[in-house]
Amino acid sequence: MRYGLAMRYVGIALFLLFTSAVAAQEWTPETIRSDYQRLLEWRFTGKPITVPAGGLSWTRDTATWTLESGEIRLQEPTSTGAVTGLVFKGRGRFQMSVPDPVERRHLGRITGHPEMEAVDETFTQMVLRCSDELIAELVQPPAAEPYEPDETARKRHKQWLEKRMTDVDARVVTGILTPGDRYLRAEMKTDSFDWLTYEYDALQREEIQLRNFRLNRFTEIWVSLDRPEDRDANGRPSGERGNIIDVEHVDLKVDLTGRRRPITVGLSSTSMLDAHCEAVVRFTPLVVGARALPLELDPWAKVRSVRTESGEELVFLRDHLGGRTANLRKEVYDPSLVILLDRPLSAGETRTLTVDYDLFMSNFAMGRGWYPNLPDNFNDVHTAKLWIDLREKQEVRAIGTFQEETVADGIRTSVWTVDRPTKMVSFSFGSNFREKRLEIEGIPTVISFGPQVSKGFGGDMIGNVGADVVNSLKFFYWLFASELPVEQMQLTGIASGHGQAFEGFLHLSEYTYAGEQTGASEAFRAHETAHQWWGHEIGWESYRDQWLSESFAEYSAMMFVETTMKDGDKLFEEMLQMYTNLMTGSLKGALFSKFARPWLVGIELSDIERVGPIALGYRASTAEIPYGYTIQAYNKGPLVLHMLRRALNLFGQGDDLFVEILRDFVKNYQGKDASTADFIATVNKIAPGDWTWFFDQWIYGTDIPTYIWSYEMPRTANAQGQWVVTLNVKQENVSPGFMMPVPVAIDLGGGRIGTFVAQVDQPEKTFTIPLPAKPRSLDFNPGFAVLARVKKR
Repeated sequence: MRYGLAMRYVGIALFLLFTSAVAAQEWTPETIRSDYQRLLEWRFTGKPITVPAGGLSWTRDTATWTLESGEIRLQEPTSTGAVTGLVFKGRGRFQMSVPDPVERRHLGRITGHPEMEAVDETFTQMVLRCSDELIAELVQPPAAEPYEPDETARKRHKQWLEKRMTDVDARVVTGILTPGDRYLRAEMKTDSFDWLTYEYDALQREEIQLRNFRLNRFTEIWVSLDRPEDRDANGRPSGERGNIIDVEHVDLKVDLTGRRRPITVGLSSTSMLDAHCEAVVRFTPLVVGARALPLELDPWAKVRSVRTESGEELVFLRDHLGGRTANLRKEVYDPSLVILLDRPLSAGETRTLTVDYDLFMSNFAMGRGWYPNLPDNFNDVHTAKLWIDLREKQEVRAIGTFQEETVADGIRTSVWTVDRPTKMVSFSFGSNFREKRLEIEGIPTVISFGPQVSKGFGGDMIGNVGADVVNSLKFFYWLFASELPVEQMQLTGIASGHGQAFEGFLHLSEYTYAGEQTGASEAFRAHETAHQWWGHEIGWESYRDQWLSESFAEYSAMMFVETTMKDGDKLFEEMLQMYTNLMTGSLKGALFSKFARPWLVGIELSDIERVGPIALGYRASTAEIPYGYTIQAYNKGPLVLHMLRRALNLFGQGDDLFVEILRDFVKNYQGKDASTADFIATVNKIAPGDWTWFFDQWIYGTDIPTYIWSYEMPRTANAQGQWVVTLNVKQENVSPGFMMPVPVAIDLGGGRIGTFVAQVDQPEKTFTIPLPAKPRSLDFNPGFAVLARVKKR
């Protein structure tokens, strides 16, 4: 990171770096914990320091802060004399350029100022926290000064903890104790946007972010950048994330026989319970000399202890948020778990730490957050072994291979191993579950393990669910020309309304075991099955590429319904209609379609237009639509793939090109993490021409065109015997240069349907279409070939 401080500070900085490193070596875990507790009191100098004439200024990469006038209060130093915070009140200025063109467009969109390509804001208050020597370089700390709680700092930190689940104090301590780490957080009360937060976090894949907390409920990330040395020539992110450790293996011992709570969830009214877990994490260091290990864990987990290989208890930092405020449930903790190591990490060694904790859970373990994991690193793979204790009348299924099961004193112990490195480990369990095995040659054995949710639905729902997964596996084996490296696929019912895919293991909502909704049930089950390829066999490089998982799984499921089901073409069109309506602000059919997502019904079109592009992943969400990522990944993304498929069809080869692209992509990236750029390169390799423009518009952009069209029918044929139709198309609500080939279906009668392709690339364009016979009618943009609002004049 570049510093904009005057050269006279360089010698001071080097000296402070050296003395800080020496002091850090003198720290013990107990003094670090004491320092952390002191930082939590947010005590600052009682007597303010006046900003000197001419002000104070510093620069980090493309961001510059200038304190023009006012007062500064410094945070109480740590035991080693490090000053990690200040509070400023007065007149300041924050300026930030944005080198990434995608981020510049997003900044203009999300702020509501399309012309805004950089940030230049005045502010009146600032709370600054950092792990390096910036504050000492800017302000000379007083020799002796009483410290007292500062209300501004208290309010900001309290909001960070309660509303954003961020323990800045623990993060600062981690930065001090980790070689090469750096953390800075500057929160400024601006004149235009209330509080803006600039953060540099070396532990994140994209280190630099500018955020705005809006409507007192949601953090919008306005800008996200790689550090300068990791950007490409266009300012776009291209660097790898630097981890502190590499997790190799996890042993998980889970006791599910604990107290049941009077809280029930799901259709089956499943009781929540207190599980006791022990995670033994084996890892190798990647940062030599690190004294702190930052992990993440479910906020509902209460950590009892952390132990070394020899059983020595370690000090750990984890803020009990629910114990500090009435605004959160008492059981809630900060998601971060910072372990203070007994010795610095050494190159080449393998270490093992045991985390002992209680967890409030239902009848399944969701994702990877239920056991200790690395922050912002879904792609870290590891092997595992599970020992699961539960009541004798209950049964459990888990990812991996079943090893053995014993029953003693009313307790069933089930053991499972995961030998193939995986991204996350899970299980589900329950009473009154039934199991059905379906063995079909050529695909993995499918084992459907589900609940008897309720009576009255009729039919063999356990078998029905399994049969849909069998059929979708067979379809995907053909569609992707790819086999899975698993011998069986386990399907398990969970007391929830969602599904989640693990390798060879699916969580399926118990609602899908309760009844059938033709088309919707099959699509849901096929979507989770498709994740075996999109998400597991082919991963995604970063959050910006996650649509390669969700959108591809969704459209694959849609193709399964279209191809294999009775009236599949009509069901497929209904899905396209629903997703198009949502993206264009129409409520037509939204309340009654089986494919509707109820939480998306009734949102304002103006709010949808503020949602970011697909290429921003979870950052597409906004305060008005916190599920904006869901809209982009599950609705717009599949429509983009459908547009690509229809556009490729215009080359006269049916679906052959599209299927060839899918197969080539799977073949070349199976077992790897792919990027959007990788998929674009695959399309350009196989399809005629360069399709980069298509993805620039639909993945990196947010424009949805409005087409207003009309046509004039000739009264007679011309001298050549042709009937010449005049088609007029107006294009609105798009950026200059936006273009799309839009098909026009022409009914010539007698079952003859012709297609004309209108290349719409101007605000208004007229086409002449010579036809061999007088047409009956024209249909502009049939089959939802282009995501658009279509109006006929």
